[in-house]
Amino acid sequence: MKKSTRIFLCALLALMILSSTMLIPSGAMLGDYMYEWMDYSWGLLPVANAESEKNYSLPIDFSAGMTPNPVLFTEEGYSDDSITVQLETREENGVVWRLAFVQIKDASQFRTGIAGAKVTSSRVALPSAMAEKYNAVIAISGDYYANDPAKTTYEYRMAYRNGSDEFVSEAVSFTTEPQTALYNGNMDQWYKDDKTWDPISEADFNAGYSFWDSSNPGTTTGAGALVNANPTQGVTSPVHTTGTNAKAAELKSQYASAFGFGKFAAASLYTGSFVELVGTNGAKINFGQPFTARPTQLKGWFQYSTGAIDYVGDDQPSGTVSKGDNDLWSAYIVLTTGTFVLNNTDMSGTSKDFNALLNDANDSWVVA
Repeated sequence: MKKSTRIFLCALLALMILSSTMLIPSGAMLGDYMYEWMDYSWGLLPVANAESEKNYSLPIDFSAGMTPNPVLFTEEGYSDDSITVQLETREENGVVWRLAFVQIKDASQFRTGIAGAKVTSSRVALPSAMAEKYNAVIAISGDYYANDPAKTTYEYRMAYRNGSDEFVSEAVSFTTEPQTALYNGNMDQWYKDDKTWDPISEADFNAGYSFWDSSNPGTTTGAGALVNANPTQGVTSPVHTTGTNAKAAELKSQYASAFGFGKFAAASLYTGSFVELVGTNGAKINFGQPFTARPTQLKGWFQYSTGAIDYVGDDQPSGTVSKGDNDLWSAYIVLTTGTFVLNNTDMSGTSKDFNALLNDANDSWVVA
């Protein structure tokens, strides 16, 4: 193997070791599956000549390699036509190093194994169990570094050997980021400020903190106080969390009236803050909250019950919905580089046109 090739494989190994278990199975004795793959890839891969080497390629997926030959394992490693592994133990400055020198016939033998059924699974497994599952000759565990709940610092080195020449880099450290949960993401915390229900704890409300808000201030403060309705509230049933304080956010749009004054109160829940009412048919809202963590996933729970629309405003655009139609709901998550103000009575005056920024692939303001 060329020196440049070995450097590439070692670098790739160091990068992938941070995320999941690395597996290097034998490419020997692929059986019927190998021939099916060869038939499929025959038209995709160039043929060098009529006497080209044996094909050792494995499917590019999360499938296991074929079982290695158990009689070929020794205390020093393993070797067959497709892979050679040489194990070595060294001690330097009181540190014990376990080294594995690996040569493979095809890059597809350098594989990734996952503990769960999909990459996003939070399931964990012992490296020995994963190695057996994927028929690995040698496996290196990533120890679930990226999802370590505590911020932890790790140290690593790069090393490779070319004949009698050995090269070891200086130690480099990295620190994993802690898991950061969304504030009140389980919606257990609710506090009633006068007439307004807020998705926040009493202590945080009194401290002036804010993360979530809703349309409730529009129907419980100012002129809206005549209506005195909270379309968005915390409820104790149904809930998805456990504990004595378990709650869920219930969003229930409704038409409310009092003393001859009526208003349709649309339920909403968003990160940001309610600014003010605009007349009797709209509002200004600050959308977005700072979030510096880099999550790999966001999980949640919802339950939706549809109902017939029993109120349609005079300014409802034609061709949308009519009285008696089933209502609709929507949810979205957008990562942006800043916050913006929405005025739903004057979209042209909004600091960011929400529909436009979601559909503009060249708008760098939207991260994901």
